[in-house]
Amino acid sequence: MRAVLPLLCEETRQIMTQEEASRDNIACKCQGSQHVVSMSDRIPLATFIVRHEIKLTTESWPENPHMPEWRDADHWRCWLSARHSERRDRRSMLVYFSCGFGHKRTPPKVVDVLNCLASNDAESFEDWCDDMSYDPDSRKTYRIWKVVQKQACELKRVLGDDAYQTLLWGVDRKAKADSLDQPR
Repeated sequence: MRAVLPLLCEETRQIMTQEEASRDNIACKCQGSQHVVSMSDRIPLATFIVRHEIKLTTESWPENPHMPEWRDADHWRCWLSARHSERRDRRSMLVYFSCGFGHKRTPPKVVDVLNCLASNDAESFEDWCDDMSYDPDSRKTYRIWKVVQKQACELKRVLGDDAYQTLLWGVDRKAKADSLDQPR
């Protein structure tokens, strides 16, 4: 029996391969010139993490070098590694992750770090400031945005362009992924 491949418009083919769409039973719904992909069409973050063999190693750290003024927080030095989507080799990146003291020195999970990195993607500095409620006239805000841009480039290098685009547009990052707790 031959597998039926879902029909994908050009825009959907840019964010996921035909094989990924078939495996996850995803089809786009185009309404005239408007492209629609509903949340139910997206794959869960947990599936994405398993598929790309994403791992996180954390280490408590005295401060986040990108936010030295934030002293009342738990800071972590994190190594995020994944299987590259095109080359299939393993790659990693260093990222500093901070969270308020309410987390009681609990290390971040892979879903937390990946979600944070993916949610910082924006078309422009002004869009990012608007999304994050930052003051666009602040030099400090601009420095943070430059770090975010560098991290986005690093994440794309680690995952590969196809997987990075899938993370941004083809993954339901709001879905529960509690089952992915990893030993550190």
